[in-house]
Amino acid sequence: VHLHRGYVHPGWRRQGVGTALLHHAWLRAEARRLATAAEAPRILATFQLESETGGHTLMRRAGYEPIRYSFDMVRNLKAPIPTLPLPEGIEVRPALAEHRRLIWEAEREAFRDHWAYAPWPEEAYQRFLEFPHYDLSLWRVAWEGDQVAGSVLSYINPSENEQHQRRRGHTEDISVRRPWRKRGLARALISQGLEALKARGMDEAALAVDAENLTGALRVYESLDFVVVKKWTVYQRRLPDAGDL
Repeated sequence: VHLHRGYVHPGWRRQGVGTALLHHAWLRAEARRLATAAEAPRILATFQLESETGGHTLMRRAGYEPIRYSFDMVRNLKAPIPTLPLPEGIEVRPALAEHRRLIWEAEREAFRDHWAYAPWPEEAYQRFLEFPHYDLSLWRVAWEGDQVAGSVLSYINPSENEQHQRRRGHTEDISVRRPWRKRGLARALISQGLEALKARGMDEAALAVDAENLTGALRVYESLDFVVVKKWTVYQRRLPDAGDL
């Protein structure tokens, strides 16, 4: 899958710039074979915000089909946050630096059930360690014995908040491993994460979700009063044969 994303300044739109950039992206995709098998399908993918009407038109004209939808959601932290019990046998412990590998491995396992999952390579763990906004004191990690059952790795991006003149935290990296699902664990961890962000002076919490997530994540977030603020469409098409580019 070759993922591409494009932007055209408003002053240069409707002059063919977007079409030319898209064709250039196709040529770059053709030049980079990601799979070893010659017969492996070559897929072009992109995504468009609901308000990007020109982008939607361009994608459809170029033979792309909408295949998936996702939402950005926000929750007002000034509204009451429910106190929810953890499942029996589960406890939340302070996240420590030495736990990071176990937490990441548990998250990697949980995300196997997400759409378009591909195995996370080792370098993904290094990116996890280097993410500048993680704050272990905001994390809520559920344990049963020595097993990580689930986690919510909330964070705050101060520069983003300053730019947009807001106090927003993010409840992201929400994951529950298969043996602990359907027991209310995700809701309990998210509610604790919301309280932690509120205690840091945040006014709202945000997250992103696949609208068709097989784990029922969207329903969980709606039950905790997250509301949709942005909608995205994921588009795909096959890469044309080299002779057709």
